[in-house]
Amino acid sequence: GLDLKGCKVFLDCAVCKKSKSKAASIPKHATRSSTRIFDLVHIDIVGPFAPSFGGRKYFLTIVDNHSRFGYVYLLKDKSDTFQTFKDFATLVYNQHGINIARIQSDRGGEFMSQQFQDWMRKKGIKHQTSEPYTPA
Repeated sequence: GLDLKGCKVFLDCAVCKKSKSKAASIPKHATRSSTRIFDLVHIDIVGPFAPSFGGRKYFLTIVDNHSRFGYVYLLKDKSDTFQTFKDFATLVYNQHGINIARIQSDRGGEFMSQQFQDWMRKKGIKHQTSEPYTPA
């Protein structure tokens, strides 16, 4: 077997070298596949972290692909993701008069729930997914 002790740097330890691990290739210059704000937003959950004073342990991160403007929402549980994103979509519409056209997420359960999928379909939001633990 492979000795996992001492593996502190991703793909730069004896284990990775011995197993000939390779990182997935990522384009050097990502193309912007959006032509206006909120045409495409990237969403992800980060955490858990030590709870805040309000008991929040997760971050919902939302980044607009066109402007690169980011939003962060603190969540108590991953199950709060759906309602928080619905509130965000309402905020975008109320402030900018624009509906979000597409979201990009990993295949995390909070984004793949039937409730979330049905709501996106109803709103006309297309859902693009990437593999978990990889850059969008």
